[in-house]
Amino acid sequence: MKAYLLPIVNDLFDVAKRIAEIDVNYVVYFNKLCSRFEVHNLAQRGDTLAVVVPYDKLDARTITLVRKTRVENAQRLFDEMEKTNNQLQSDALSRAMDRYAKEVNL
Repeated sequence: MKAYLLPIVNDLFDVAKRIAEIDVNYVVYFNKLCSRFEVHNLAQRGDTLAVVVPYDKLDARTITLVRKTRVENAQRLFDEMEKTNNQLQSDALSRAMDRYAKEVNL
């Protein structure tokens, strides 16, 4: 493994252990170059990076994120993203129409 990746084996809430229970190939590292936590899947070929943890500490949110981003959940995650994007687009269009209506005094 790369020298700048520090394996996390013991943490306050046993997050690394609980992530390994989700999949035995998951390992949590602290990336010293990027100052972030990462979850790697050692069963992946080439680059093992599976998830970049967007939080500054390991906690229950990390476990939820790892479960959510598993391959088995990919289609559901893509569908959820598509639904959210469609709603954002619809909301933006509504706001634009409201602004236009106000400008032309409809």
